[in-house]
Amino acid sequence: MPFWASTNRWLQTISATRFAQAPLLRPASHLLGTNSTRHSYASTPSDGPNQTGGGFGIVFDVDGVLLKGSTVVPSAGPAIRKLLALQVPFVVLTNGGGMLESARSELLSRKLDAEFKPSQIIQSHTPMRQLVEEHAEDNVLLVGKRYENLKAVAASYGFKKVTTVEDMHIHHPRLYPDIKPGSDEVPQGFPQEPVKAVLIMNDPTFWGREVQVCIDVLRCNGSGDLGHQTVPAGTQHVKLYNSCSDLEYSTELPVPRLGAGAFKEALSTLFLKTTGHPLQQVEFGKPEVASYKFAEMTLCQNVGEEGALPERFYMVGDNPKTDIRGARASGSHWTSVMTRTGMFVEGENDGEHPADMVVNDVGEAVDWILAQEGL
Repeated sequence: MPFWASTNRWLQTISATRFAQAPLLRPASHLLGTNSTRHSYASTPSDGPNQTGGGFGIVFDVDGVLLKGSTVVPSAGPAIRKLLALQVPFVVLTNGGGMLESARSELLSRKLDAEFKPSQIIQSHTPMRQLVEEHAEDNVLLVGKRYENLKAVAASYGFKKVTTVEDMHIHHPRLYPDIKPGSDEVPQGFPQEPVKAVLIMNDPTFWGREVQVCIDVLRCNGSGDLGHQTVPAGTQHVKLYNSCSDLEYSTELPVPRLGAGAFKEALSTLFLKTTGHPLQQVEFGKPEVASYKFAEMTLCQNVGEEGALPERFYMVGDNPKTDIRGARASGSHWTSVMTRTGMFVEGENDGEHPADMVVNDVGEAVDWILAQEGL
């Protein structure tokens, strides 16, 4: 049985919760909306707001929806404050990461002048906290950048033994001789037991080093004898969990930038080239359905007993290949709304991954969703 077969057991628990029994949304062709010069709708007018009952929740992307690089989308703050005033449950689901959820909630609260709680933040690696049940006592290798931040994130999830690529480079300088380790001091408490799992939490700064060390760890069965292949080239016993998803992302520049998903492609390609076998990995982040199920679970947990549990979910995103694709794959109780402030700019809709609704910005998205719900 492949190692990832047991990894998504927690999804069975998610599926057993109340929201898994949500009534189905009407087809996109019956969604509320009319064509106008300000909107490009993927649907035709309906007779009125959603009448299916139950609660609803909204999931927002960050880059390209709420922010453009470090710049706030003008309608983002007012839109979030409107939802807070109406007590509409929402979360953010971003393929970004590399910081504590509490730190990102503070960042968004400050930029948008609206309160975001840590429980409303789902980063690409947030669902990895579910892996603690299996790996809490294991030595896990963290891959990314700003490793002190990643150590804090892993500790907050409950991982007790962590090593970083930087730690390994300091401990074994010959692993990657092209650059010097960031420190001459061997890290205290460096675990001596084999690495049992690799957690790629965000895209590294030094791709070459991180690719080399990852392949070394996977080839040597996680033992400390790195750089010496101790298992057959095609054998992978160390589990790999990867939250690097976006191939490209939107910033202030007109041309998208390579994202964390580009590192995933590089590692996968080089592992295949050097071993002759495809890399086995469990993937998190959009468009993976597991991340959308995690968003459903989070929204329901946040509502608690104070309101109607969400049974309908709206994804507001800018990237057809991640935001919209993931929502479409997650079930008919999801409705996808795409903005023109990020990756998608021109055209009526995306041809490969069309959204249920296309609007100019997040403010229009929120207004449309509230109209759908009769608010």
